[in-house]
Amino acid sequence: MEEKELKELLLEKLHIELHLFKDSMLQETKKEIYEASYKIEVFVNVYEILMEEVENLDIETVRGILH
Repeated sequence: MEEKELKELLLEKLHIELHLFKDSMLQETKKEIYEASYKIEVFVNVYEILMEEVENLDIETVRGILH
């Protein structure tokens, strides 16, 4: 696969993973969601950082993350 295709695949995977995480959190009780608020914030922040930086990643890093 070309570098552009791998980066697009990574962006798609990150998007799907965030939605799966959000969906799993919504299955929890209000108390459990509140208790996981720090975890939720970290996941969203990591997602946003990766989305912004994907273009700057070298191909081996992209492959490593996808693996």
